Amino acid sequence: MGAAATAREGGADAGVPENFGAAVQAWLERAEAPAAGWLGALRAEALSKLQAEGLPTGSMEPWRACPPTQIVRGAYSFSPSVAPGLDLAGALAALPEWLRSDVQARVVVVDGALVGVDGELPAGWDVASLAEPAAALEGRLGASLEGAKEGRGFGLLNTAAFGGGAHLSVKAGAALASAPVALVYVSTQAQGACFPRSFIECGAGAEATLLEVYLSAPEAAGALTCAVTEVELADGAILEHLRLNEEAATAAQLSELSVRQGRDSRYNARVVSLGGQQLRLETRARLEGQGASCDLEGLYYARAAQRFDHRLEVEHLAPDTSSEQRWRGLIDDEALAAWDGMTLVRASAPRASGHQQNRNLLLSEQAVVHTKPHLEIDVDEVTASHGATVGQLDAAQIFYLQSRGLDAETARAMLTFAFVREIIDSVRLEGLRARVSGELLARLPGGDRLQEAG
Repeated sequence: MGAAATAREGGADAGVPENFGAAVQAWLERAEAPAAGWLGALRAEALSKLQAEGLPTGSMEPWRACPPTQIVRGAYSFSPSVAPGLDLAGALAALPEWLRSDVQARVVVVDGALVGVDGELPAGWDVASLAEPAAALEGRLGASLEGAKEGRGFGLLNTAAFGGGAHLSVKAGAALASAPVALVYVSTQAQGACFPRSFIECGAGAEATLLEVYLSAPEAAGALTCAVTEVELADGAILEHLRLNEEAATAAQLSELSVRQGRDSRYNARVVSLGGQQLRLETRARLEGQGASCDLEGLYYARAAQRFDHRLEVEHLAPDTSSEQRWRGLIDDEALAAWDGMTLVRASAPRASGHQQNRNLLLSEQAVVHTKPHLEIDVDEVTASHGATVGQLDAAQIFYLQSRGLDAETARAMLTFAFVREIIDSVRLEGLRARVSGELLARLPGGDRLQEAG
């Protein structure tokens, strides 16, 4: 058992199949002329590129490991202006208890539309709808999609189709790390496609904690979330950005996360991916200011027939910048996971430091993982490393634990949990940390006994 050279569902898709692809094309053909002004121009440009490039297929290199075949063949209700299925009160009733107590305020987006804020925002935070973006976002909203590479059709689709979303801002100098805010996305439409958009900015010297959570209502079987999140950090800003992907077992999510960083800013991301039938998260960070640092950390646990694809790209553009990518994966049953990490150090970034690590544990004979860390370095003064591992539980360690009185099932659960414990412990929110630990132990045979033992 080991890393598979070729994904079971890999290979080329012959163009964009019927259903979803046809629905997208039909919408493009009947779409009204975009509104005037800069937002209209942004939408028109995205529409033009989408029509020229089309939706991604498995023949494109970035999609070979986890092609979007089932998504583009899905019979989704494609309506960018669909009314949210829940109001704020209804959405809050569906939230887990830890989300009510572990954060100071909850910004709730239902089916792509901002429906309200629950709780009192910390002083220095501000929230507005992206249905009518502020003039200050001209030239910034959508900038992350400039120079889009092959296979970026879903990001273009979001830009063309989003009907709302949230603009979150933290004023310069605000020290709010201990007052976390949650941005909660809820899908409610069965076989519905929604396009949430968010723009998050931290002013100079600001410090904040943001939790993004993706959930599905019980009635939202087979829903698709096509999301774009853009982050801007001014000079000296610090953002702790937590993200939990926990949608329904039949849901699909295609997301892009783009980060732009100023001088001496710090971006710390913690991603946990557990839910959804197919999940793809593309993270791109541009370290544009001298001394900027980026720490991307995450874990994924794919089981049954789940397909998880995480792609990371960090571009060093200024001197003395640093980045870390540390990810761990658990793959069980007939699940498939892919991890692709890229660090680019440009000639303009002497004395940069970039490191990557992806470790994976296969828990069944049928599990498959593709891992590809890589570096592209254009300057001599640099410190960089990359590595990946794929393996199974160590039989000798299992035997040792059995010799100490544990049964084989509990021993395997203990070793599996220990494999990802470092990532879990780095999550600073107690409720989220407990939620992730509990879910992982509930999935592992023998995990219940570990929970009982504390």
